[in-house]
Amino acid sequence: MEENFYLHNCNELDALLSQNKAFKISHIKHLIKEAFREVIANTLHNSLKAKGVEIDPGYSNKTPDTWKWFDNGLDCEILQVGAKGWQKGKFRIKVALEFIPNEPEIQQIPDITEPESSLEDIRRMINEVTS
Repeated sequence: MEENFYLHNCNELDALLSQNKAFKISHIKHLIKEAFREVIANTLHNSLKAKGVEIDPGYSNKTPDTWKWFDNGLDCEILQVGAKGWQKGKFRIKVALEFIPNEPEIQQIPDITEPESSLEDIRRMINEVTS
């Protein structure tokens, strides 16, 4: 399966600066992946379970760093409206990190009715002297 936890339009070696602290994108991705696998996966599992939706998170070897929800996905079947039967596949939570650039500022071009010319300045000066 494709890489989960990706940052669109960013390279692994790019840097992120926020609140006067800089981090490599690869480091941020690693830490976010870790947080999802350790903290968020447990919280999600417990929250769903409390609401009556008990889905085995599918971690292998009982280690939280291999939660299938965020990796290869959990084996499942889906019955879609209009389908002839159940379709086998994977259930996976995909995480997308986005960098959204600010809109570039559009510089206003001053309204120029007549271009200024040094020739015009010279004519004005001659007219002032000869008048």
